[in-house]
Amino acid sequence: MNDTGFRALCACFDLDPDGEAAAAFLIPAYQEPEPAMRPSRSRDVVYYYAVPEDERQTQYQTFSEASGYPVVSSVLCYKLVLICYGPNCENNAQAVRSFFLLDGNNMPRRILREAGMFPVMDPAPPMILYEEENSLWRKRADLTVFLYCQMEKKYPKKQGMIRAVPAVVMYKSGE
Repeated sequence: MNDTGFRALCACFDLDPDGEAAAAFLIPAYQEPEPAMRPSRSRDVVYYYAVPEDERQTQYQTFSEASGYPVVSSVLCYKLVLICYGPNCENNAQAVRSFFLLDGNNMPRRILREAGMFPVMDPAPPMILYEEENSLWRKRADLTVFLYCQMEKKYPKKQGMIRAVPAVVMYKSGE
């Protein structure tokens, strides 16, 4: 999830995912060792992380008549959280919100779709917060984007799949 999310975020900012500029600007949050280094107040940086949303999970099992193999499909919802710092933090969060749904060659939505991820339309506006740092206020913008991820597991050989549950009637006689 994080590699695909990183590539999609790079596409939002027109950065090369293999370049040093992307690695310095887009940083995975909550890395070891803690505490995380704080960038200077004049430097723009975007921290990001993805976590699954447990209550939005559906799982279902289908049976392919053509191949005779069972297929288990699961749809998970992930929450991609961005924490933007720097003088352009609000603009950076708005850029992701605006450009994340663009579709086309090397555009974020296509990068996600090819990995089986689908962003939920119209994310909420970024939340602007102020943090205290060395007796000064530091501006930050937080943005949350929800993604639906579809995964399938196809079994390579026929397995005993229950198509119908046998009924057993139990009768207790004579009391």
